[in-house]
Amino acid sequence: MGTRWVPLVAAVEWHAGHRGFERPATVLEAGARLELMVESVSAAGPAVAGLPARRVFITRDSSGRRLRIRIDGEGRTSVEAEAKG
Repeated sequence: MGTRWVPLVAAVEWHAGHRGFERPATVLEAGARLELMVESVSAAGPAVAGLPARRVFITRDSSGRRLRIRIDGEGRTSVEAEAKG
């Protein structure tokens, strides 16, 4: 069985840096601001030709929790936490 992910209500702050596209830097959840470390990045092509690809980041926050952050070609972001057990 694969990893289960649970949706979170959270905001993501992004950092562009000097070498390419933006990466998630911090997540804001329930009044807490947690730093993120990116473990992996993948891109999936769009369902419709000509649209930008969707990016998926697997991150670990400063409390040790793994998060999956997805951003679509229109800038919409979703955040999910890895389910325990």
